[in-house]
Amino acid sequence: GLLHISSVVVVDSVGVLVAGVSLQIILLVTIDTLLSNMLTIPKSQFSHYNKK
Repeated sequence: GLLHISSVVVVDSVGVLVAGVSLQIILLVTIDTLLSNMLTIPKSQFSHYNKK
């Protein structure tokens, strides 16, 4: 009864925690790649202009 309910709650909270952490990691990686892409594109354009 009570033990089963508490174990289910623990599993639920752990699942929520894991999902939240993985979501944060995905968001961080996505933002990181977007930022690096935004930073590298102007650099390549500048070097392209310098070659002319």
